[in-house]
Amino acid sequence: MKKPLLVLFLLCISTIAFSQTLEQKWRTMLEKAENYEPYKVIKKTELADFWKSTNDTIQRYQKEIKGQGALIANQKSEITQLKAQTVELTNTLSQNESDKNSVSFLGIKANKFAYLSTLMLLFVIALFGIGVLYYMFINSNSIASQKVNAYQVLSKEFDEYKLGKIEMERKLRRELQTQVNKLEELKKGNG
Repeated sequence: MKKPLLVLFLLCISTIAFSQTLEQKWRTMLEKAENYEPYKVIKKTELADFWKSTNDTIQRYQKEIKGQGALIANQKSEITQLKAQTVELTNTLSQNESDKNSVSFLGIKANKFAYLSTLMLLFVIALFGIGVLYYMFINSNSIASQKVNAYQVLSKEFDEYKLGKIEMERKLRRELQTQVNKLEELKKGNG
């Protein structure tokens, strides 16, 4: 149970760090774009759109991660409640077993058959309750596993998206350098 919280915490920290790195890259790209006046290879509006879409995507992922954290917390709460109910049912069962030798029912003496029938009925109810609790635990555990798997898929998609954007940035830098080199060759050719 501590591992999903640790993974969630580390993911949040890395997302914040990634966001800060993007902002630094954004500022660097903007400064470089302004240094090539009157010729600008990258339009400021395109850079602004790129930054806005990147920032929106990061914020959406952060919201989804927070939602997953809340869901995990709710499931932990349900598991705690189920454990408490199981302990309560177990305590009731052990109390009934300890009272096995006394054959008193509501202050009235009862024969052993009635006593045993009553005890068996309580036992069956307790087993049914434990079965229901077990089913609820398995169901909750299955949902938690699905959410962890969904989180891993989302994390993998985000990493692929990030790599794609880094590759696009490299390509744009190469194109920019090519254009700058052509511009310098033209200046040298005319000068």
